[in-house]
Amino acid sequence: MSEKMENNKLIVDKNINLKELDKNSEKTIHFIGIGGIGMSGLAKFLIELGYKASGSDIKENRLTEWISSHDGAVFIGHKAKNIDNASVIVVSTAIKESNSEIIEARKRNIPIIHRSQVLEAIMSGLGRTEPCISIGFAGTHGKTTTSGMASLIFEDAGLDPSFAVGGQMPYLKTNSKIGTGKYFIAELDESDGTIEAYSPDISIITNLEFDHPDHYQGGLEQIFTTFENYINKLKPESKVIINADCAGNRELLRRISHSGIILYSIDPDNELFNQAAYTVKEISTKGLNTKAQVFKDNKFIGELNLNIPGIHNVSNALSTIAAAVECGVEFEKIACSLARFTGMKRRFQILGTVNGGKIIDDYAHHPTEVQVTLQAAKNVVESNQAGRVV
Repeated sequence: MSEKMENNKLIVDKNINLKELDKNSEKTIHFIGIGGIGMSGLAKFLIELGYKASGSDIKENRLTEWISSHDGAVFIGHKAKNIDNASVIVVSTAIKESNSEIIEARKRNIPIIHRSQVLEAIMSGLGRTEPCISIGFAGTHGKTTTSGMASLIFEDAGLDPSFAVGGQMPYLKTNSKIGTGKYFIAELDESDGTIEAYSPDISIITNLEFDHPDHYQGGLEQIFTTFENYINKLKPESKVIINADCAGNRELLRRISHSGIILYSIDPDNELFNQAAYTVKEISTKGLNTKAQVFKDNKFIGELNLNIPGIHNVSNALSTIAAAVECGVEFEKIACSLARFTGMKRRFQILGTVNGGKIIDDYAHHPTEVQVTLQAAKNVVESNQAGRVV
């Protein structure tokens, strides 16, 4: 049975059980648009898990080169013959019904699934003897930074996690990895509504604001409905870690009921601050460095020392502290990892210095993101008592 996606671009089959795929089959799992960071990461996962993957894109890049060098078939250009050996087709929301490979797949009755279905299957333990404990970071802002922070924390803790993050992590030199450990950390995309496909064991919601109007034509109300559906589908024993400082999240809290809700907050003026399990106090900044005292259930557990600027990154860090502590990681190990976290590619990334001025590259493309990025830069200048933001 197929179901039409809300944006009416494509029809996908939501009843395919990927765990029934045979690793020993000569057939491939075929990705249309395999050159993207998300799609290539999924193909990489499947290859590392022992499956055969193929894909197509309009040009080669370093991501497709990795696939090709690990026995994956990469086709340049979209053609019907590219899917001759495919058992299932994987697409992102960007792919349209008019794509020549989609048209051919329809003729051959080859199942077509969305990339979110593949990630959910991998997070659930596809290709493994034991299921994973999945940790999913969701929300309008901060997903890439928080999932990157968590990946470093679990890696440094010796837990050899798997992770799928939407940006390059300079310190780990990749955005995805299949580890031998039981934890799987993922950035969950809400932009097209497919977040409802996921059911992580630990879910972190950083914040909720109106974004992606091409999909959420019903406005913020549609976003709330999507996240209500997402949380309502989570397992009763799962944990839901929510930033109580965000007005959108507070509205979501009024609409949902889940026994595993855990709040975090960095704002003592927030009405829910005293109800939050994880809080910080005494935030101070100096240049690119930010410090804060961290509390769990009103008990001091240690000091946070960040070498990336911005109060929003204190909140980001607190979300990963909550996730890691809930998984049994000692705070001392968490703090050491966060102290050496230098940020994600294109997230307040310092490219260099020219005539004494630092050149910053930041991906911010939402008004709130632009505002907090500029504020972070302003705080750096003010704490140094020298310079200006241009």
